[in-house]
Amino acid sequence: MKTRKIIAAAMAAALTVTAMPSYSLSRAPFALPAYAADAEEDGRIWTGDDGVSYMCYSDHATVYSTYGVEGDIVISTADGLPVTAIDCTAFSFADGMANVTIPATVKSIDPAAFIDCDELEDIWFEGTIEEWNSIPGHPYIPENAALHCKDAESGEYITPVVMNVRFENIAGDCVKGINATIRFNSPDAFIAAEWVSGEYTASVAVPADPGEGQYTISHDAAENYCVYTDSSVGISFCEGQTRYSKTIVVDHNNVVTMDELFEDGNCITEGENMVLCIAGENITLGGTDNGVMSYELLRKDDSQAFYRLKANKPGRFELIVNSDDREEAENIIFEVLPRSEEPTATRCGGARLVEAPDTELTVGQTTSMEVWGYGYVPIVYVKNDPQSDDWTKDSTGEYVALEKWTVNGEYTTYRLIAKQPCAATVSFYLSNLGASINPDFEITVKEEEEEPNDEDIVDIPGAIVFEEPNTELVIGEKTVMTVRSGRYKPYVKVYNKETGEWEIDENGDYAHIEAVSSDDLYTTYELEAVQTCRAEVVFYIDMSDNYDDTGIVLDITGEPLAYTVGDIVEAPQTELAVGQSTTMTVYGSGIAPTVKVYGRADDYTFDISGDFIEVEEISRNGELVTYRVTPKKKCRASVYFSQSGKGSAADFTIYEGAPIAGSNEPAETAAAEDKKGDANTDGKVNVADSVKVLQFISNQEKYPMTEKQRILSDIDGIEGISGGDAITIQKIDAGII
Repeated sequence: MKTRKIIAAAMAAALTVTAMPSYSLSRAPFALPAYAADAEEDGRIWTGDDGVSYMCYSDHATVYSTYGVEGDIVISTADGLPVTAIDCTAFSFADGMANVTIPATVKSIDPAAFIDCDELEDIWFEGTIEEWNSIPGHPYIPENAALHCKDAESGEYITPVVMNVRFENIAGDCVKGINATIRFNSPDAFIAAEWVSGEYTASVAVPADPGEGQYTISHDAAENYCVYTDSSVGISFCEGQTRYSKTIVVDHNNVVTMDELFEDGNCITEGENMVLCIAGENITLGGTDNGVMSYELLRKDDSQAFYRLKANKPGRFELIVNSDDREEAENIIFEVLPRSEEPTATRCGGARLVEAPDTELTVGQTTSMEVWGYGYVPIVYVKNDPQSDDWTKDSTGEYVALEKWTVNGEYTTYRLIAKQPCAATVSFYLSNLGASINPDFEITVKEEEEEPNDEDIVDIPGAIVFEEPNTELVIGEKTVMTVRSGRYKPYVKVYNKETGEWEIDENGDYAHIEAVSSDDLYTTYELEAVQTCRAEVVFYIDMSDNYDDTGIVLDITGEPLAYTVGDIVEAPQTELAVGQSTTMTVYGSGIAPTVKVYGRADDYTFDISGDFIEVEEISRNGELVTYRVTPKKKCRASVYFSQSGKGSAADFTIYEGAPIAGSNEPAETAAAEDKKGDANTDGKVNVADSVKVLQFISNQEKYPMTEKQRILSDIDGIEGISGGDAITIQKIDAGII
């Protein structure tokens, strides 16, 4: 092992991400060499004298497996080819590996390459820190391991310290999507590392320098979250320090502004927190010191401050807000409710009633109301005794059931179903503010009339339809019907033109019916048109075999409600093997499919003669056309349908070999002459099969197996493909078993 000299020097930072990478930007990214694309070329397995296996291509190689290799590993070349990449779990099965040396020719390392390398102590990268930083994916480096890179001028190894930066919410879970920057605070300050926070800790490698505040962590979390630390965090390292960890805690509850508070009172429940954003300069807070509420500064800048308010115990609290741009102090009243008591709706606030419901209802009748105001929760209060003035909350919908029907931005429509005689009203509140509305109406629910109005119903033996559905539908359209059905249940029959018979639509392939609300007397059903047909909704009794065929007849036309020309109605399977077919249904009988075949980049050519993918029409149903797609050659292609610039496309990936498991083709099975352990089905059982298993375990999408290959790979006596199967294959190859 060479002697490595550790130098503490100020230079560019390198970013690596734990377990799975965040996106990052290097100050000086390197251009990757124009090696042959692995997806376009079949590789071959080559194993060196040290036991490390490589996948070799025409002009480069990748580290494939170190299974069974003991001790330190030095990667150099593979059968004379430069090594440019390290595959996933390449070192996972190495035994006792404390050191690994990686050449500068490596430009790609899988993020999971060092997973489970618990004994790893040092990673010696023969390129510079900037070259390491240019590696896409930024592989996970174990906590016990140190990274060493070459100095660009001296060529000697430099060992940086590691800075772990983690963004998490108050529950301890990682927060994604925050742009973060580490800046080098020198006279010629520059951004040393820049990334978007992912699901894991970002490990940033920087040279140790004891200069005070040499590095600064900045982020934009304050735009979307309230942060429990300063927006910029200065970092300095001491001599001998090797690790620095910083957790930036955020609260991604909705931030409340002063404009959303009410002077006369804001309700909050005991134990709840509120994040309050106050605009202004030099803000100070005060309040009654009664222990009801407490507050703490989370973050502050020149224009605003974020405070966290906590409700400690029931009572009344007055918050006093002062700032330079306020002529006088603002006093805000908070009412802290007991933990066991929900906020009561006692006054008008930020929500607004847009459309009032019907106020005179009979049992079983429905009505709707529309409310403006995002985040408000409805509560129904009822009075079932006319002689009493007491209102009680109808928590279970025993008297008036209320359900959210539609949402359009801040407009919400609710559906109310009268279930028992009562007087009722609806209030809305915002849980952390207590703001609510009390509509200026009272709903009265009466017993239903003994005889329904003959003009409004359709008689069906044993069932009465109070709300008749639309009977002329188009595909995708929905309608509702309300039925007093008792024990009667619905089913759908479809007329078969070929046989002249009505057939039961057991799976809802033509018309789907589903109960959306129900009580002891009435049930409301939703009907959805699925395919062109003539259908009939019939009601029957569970306890009887006597079906009554007098029902409601639906005519479903073939023009889809929501489709435009070129839309793919039924999507195909997009990963296929050569010769394996799939089907797709497209709306638009007047357009023809076009096939594009892509090269290594995003350039493409038109497959006019169908040399790569054959697309043929197999059926039509009005404007719905079904095609069969059959690949002929390995390729990456797109089949699209467009007219006047509008349409859609399906992107296909075609593989060589057997059909992909789970497709619409018959699954491949293992024949008697096939060899157990032959994971790549080449007729032999050797180390290549073990590697095939390990690849499949690590990334099934990148390294898929056919059904036959899965059957032959599962040989360790334990159901399912695992590392035990790879070990068993190795033993077969070594002659141990």
